[in-house]
Parts: sequence; C-alpha cells; structure tokens
Amino acid sequence: MGLLFSSPGFLPAEYKRGGRAGYLNPWWLFLSTVILFFILFYIGFRSQNIYLSNTDSKGLVKSGTLAILKESYKNAKTREDSFEIQRVIRKLEASRERDKENKEALDIFNSSDTIYKTVAAYDSMQGLLPAVKRDDWFERREKLAGIIVRERYNNDATLLSRDLSNKFIHYFPYLVFALLPLNALFFALLYIRQKKFTYRDHGIFLIYVYELLFILMLLYLGVLALREYTTIGRLVLSVIAILVFGLIYTIRAMKKFYEQSWAKTIFKFILFNLLCTTALMAAFLLCFGISISWL
Repeated sequence: MGLLFSSPGFLPAEYKRGGRAGYLNPWWLFLSTVILFFILFYIGFRSQNIYLSNTDSKGLVKSGTLAILKESYKNAKTREDSFEIQRVIRKLEASRERDKENKEALDIFNSSDTIYKTVAAYDSMQGLLPAVKRDDWFERREKLAGIIVRERYNNDATLLSRDLSNKFIHYFPYLVFALLPLNALFFALLYIRQKKFTYRDHGIFLIYVYELLFILMLLYLGVLALREYTTIGRLVLSVIAILVFGLIYTIRAMKKFYEQSWAKTIFKFILFNLLCTTALMAAFLLCFGISISWL
C-alpha cells in the first residue's frame, strides 16, 4: 500500500514485467477498496438527499432583507448611511430580478410540447384519442418526463440545478466504477502506436489508479464528515489538496508506466480526461433521464 502512494506507476509496471511476488494482488486490493468505499458511502450518504419543496427560500430571504433595509433607510441618521443602504437595496433588487429571469429561462419548463399540467391530464387526453393518433412509446416517455420534471421542480431552474448536483455526487462513484472498461479502451486508443501494451495492461494500470482514486474519495467523505467542526475555508483547501494530489499522481503514474516524455504524457492526460468527462456526463444524463422517464 505504501508503494501505491509513494511510487506512482511502479506497481503496474512491476506487474507487467512479471514481478508480482511480494505485492498484494491488484484485483484483490481493488475489490477490497471499492467494497469498503461503497459500504461507507451507503452508510454515510444514503439519507443525505436534497428535499425539494415549492418554497423559494432564497427569494424569501432576499425579500425579508429588502424589507428590513427599507425600514432602516427611513431611520438612517446620516447621508452616508442612507447612501450605503440605497446601494445595498439596489444590488438586492437586481439580484432578485436575475433570479426571476433565470427561473423563467429554463426551456424544459416552457416547452410548447408540455401542455399538460399533470400525468393524469395527459393520460385522460390520450384516452380520448383514436389509437392511431395517440403518442407512440418514445413521444409518451418524452412528454411524461417533461410533466414530471415540471411538477417536481415547480418550474424552478434553481431547484433542478441543486437536484442535478446532488444526484451527480451520488452517481459519481458508481459511474466511475462502471466506466472502467471504457476508460481502459480510451488508454488503448491513446497509446495505440505502442504495441507492447495490451488492453489488459491498460486495465491493470487503471485498476491501480482507481485504487488511489477510491482512497481519495474516502478521504473526501472524511472531509465532508468534518464540515460541522471546521471552517468552510479549510474544507475547500482540503478538497483542493485532494484533487491536486490525484491529478499529479495520475500524470506521474502515466509517465512511469508508459515511459513517454512529459509533454506527451501531459497531452494524453488532458485528452484522457476530456474523453472520461464526456463519457461520465453522457452516462449521468442517461441515468437521470431514465430515472425521470420511468417515474
């Protein structure tokens, strides 16, 4: 385990050369790390959901603050106080207007195709139509998804954004695990000219990198668990430190294992991350879309 942290890329290189004696089996270590992570993740985060309601809490806070400031403006004792209060009031009013514009700008809520307010209304209307004029399976799923999203988020883009962020955090480790074979294929394509590396070699390399990734995610969960006992600044610095360490580690591991120049390694690291991010977001949106359409 010490070599995994202190010598990026050394263990997969040794495994490829056949020097496997004296080291933990990568598959056993990988499965142990993943199982431990998912157990702790399930225990610690399964109940931490963002509960959505029809109340615009941010709007209420801003309205209440504006009312207090306007009352304070009436009782201001100096011109400087009046000027400062007016400046803050203008900023808050502008911010509230932007919130309204953002709320109205979300196309999915304003789609002309989504004319039904409830699923029951849609089903009732479809039942009145002749069979040949009813929506097919794909049209039905699309319109039902629009209705459900509009009902769930009360036409509020902010609530949708918060729920997407929450679900992405919860889906992320599962998607990373499921996309391992595809990520190994990305490495095979990036290093296609190096015939000495097989798809299995790329997979072994990724397994070691994934072991570190899941350990870092365990540290991240630990940092989140301490959020009530420390400051936001320290939490942000801790998360940044974990992220930077993971990035530097992966680049050094690629340099050691594939034995290419720093320039080529960094270039391929960037390409790999672009490919992984695209695949990850596509998989997440697909999962989110399915979860909505099948409600």
